[in-house]
Amino acid sequence: MSITWIVVANSATARVFELEKSGNIKEIETLVHAQSRLHGRDLTTDRRKNA
Repeated sequence: MSITWIVVANSATARVFELEKSGNIKEIETLVHAQSRLHGRDLTTDRRKNA
């Protein structure tokens, strides 16, 4: 018996589903990468670090 997983993803969220024998689709897990929702300017800086 093989298991069929379906992954639906974008840059910030991934959802994993399992296709059951009955044909129903059951959500297994949702993964979120919150930093992917930030603007590039919020992720980096041009300031020098103090040593």
